Amino acid sequence: MSAFCAIFFRQGGSPSAELFEPLQPQLEALGPDAKGSFESDGYAIRYAHYATTPEAEQELMPLTDDSSGLVLAGNLRLDNRERLIGQLALRDNGEALLTDGKLALEAYRRWGKDAFARLYGDFSLVIWDSRAQEVICARDCFGVRQLYFSLTEEVLAVSSDLRLLRDLPLLDTPRTGVLMRGSYKWTHTPFRGIQKLPQAHWLAVDPSRDETRRYWEPVRNPSRCGTLEEWQEHLEALTVTAVERRLRTSRKVGVHLSGGLDSSLVAALAQRTLRQKGETLHAFSACPSPAGQVLKGDDERILIEKVARDNNIPCHYCSIGPENLETLRSLAVTTLVEFDEFAIHARARELGVGVLLSGIGGDEGLTYNGRGALLELLRNGELRAAWSSLKIRKDPIGSFRREVMLRRQRLQRSKYHLENCSQQRYIQFMQCWFSFRTECWDHQFPGQPIEYRHPLLDRELVEAVLRVPLAWVAGELVWSRFVRALLPDDYPSRRLKRDLARSANLDFNRDQLWLKGIVSASGRN
Repeated sequence: MSAFCAIFFRQGGSPSAELFEPLQPQLEALGPDAKGSFESDGYAIRYAHYATTPEAEQELMPLTDDSSGLVLAGNLRLDNRERLIGQLALRDNGEALLTDGKLALEAYRRWGKDAFARLYGDFSLVIWDSRAQEVICARDCFGVRQLYFSLTEEVLAVSSDLRLLRDLPLLDTPRTGVLMRGSYKWTHTPFRGIQKLPQAHWLAVDPSRDETRRYWEPVRNPSRCGTLEEWQEHLEALTVTAVERRLRTSRKVGVHLSGGLDSSLVAALAQRTLRQKGETLHAFSACPSPAGQVLKGDDERILIEKVARDNNIPCHYCSIGPENLETLRSLAVTTLVEFDEFAIHARARELGVGVLLSGIGGDEGLTYNGRGALLELLRNGELRAAWSSLKIRKDPIGSFRREVMLRRQRLQRSKYHLENCSQQRYIQFMQCWFSFRTECWDHQFPGQPIEYRHPLLDRELVEAVLRVPLAWVAGELVWSRFVRALLPDDYPSRRLKRDLARSANLDFNRDQLWLKGIVSASGRN
């Protein structure tokens, strides 16, 4: 988790060092390990480094390539390092010295803007092409890393953190509101003149023009090939790999644990890998502590305790209270306010955690509940596949009725008509609404930074999940085998749980007047 802020004067002139002075305290907080800078005619950048991988400990951006005139800085972690090293024929140069930033720079030098589609992982980056007098920015496929920009005819300012642009003296960015839960917008921010670069897009700006283009989109149509066992083995291998990739770190690792399938699966896999290395995984829940209480019914802490106990994971319960009010008021509220995460972040910092895993993306992908798949099979005339997926359920008739009822409710509430299950999942990953939550978590809290990683948003895993045949999606068969092997025997495959974290913080989440008070009191702070 690093940070950068770059300025490009499109009509000539050079950004002065004084422009960046108000940003120094924020940069030092976001990247405490090292600082870097670069300046040339018309372009300047400041960079703050926070190393979370072994390779990143050897790296300091901005990276320059004199032969091509390229300068790169970014907040990135690549998953497909081995593949890129082979495609770029760089293996002889010594893999240990090839940081993720160097691989991204070499990929752009080789393939230009087509390189971004070849980068698998979490990244936001900015590239200065001194020969073409052009700035190129890009953001990863699922919007895990943030990238904001302000563009006029005279200047482009771009940063990985919204607060850096907000505090830049060059820009006039008065607050125009605060983003609340459920108010996700594609490029909107609470500050006039500042936009988000959408996920899976690049932006190119030169003195006379600017262009934004999507470089990747998810799969639209499921596959009809392969057996159930082949798909199960394939997804199991990809899920294990996705978690292992996000354990490539030099920092202590933690994990969200809510009692749901997604976070429980990630926690079990991460613990299995870290135990082999002799390392400890810490789990964090936003629920109140169950100490001294008798847990019963749909209390999600029953599932949390079961997963933590069976996998030997220490679990820390974190919830906010009235004593946190003043701290929360002092925060610069720049995006969606997620009070639940505030307590988790604070406790994780106390334990020295530098990387925090989550189960975001599972509900839309790997552990999708199959809703709508049965009706899509029937609409497509695949009666045998529909019957096969229906008969394995405990209550086939009741399941069919619920599908029809939910379909009617969705059509009544929806502003646009979703033709089928496949289209719905495509839109969810195309728009990546969950990136709104990752935006909130990144850089929102004071103190030592924590890098969030989301294994179930692994690009290879998502691409495979969206190609699973509909019959197995409808029956929830494709993920059940390895989930059963990892989670406790008596852990329910699908069970409604009462969200105690949301209930405990209800007053904070729903108090609109209190939120408005934060905005009024903080102003530009």
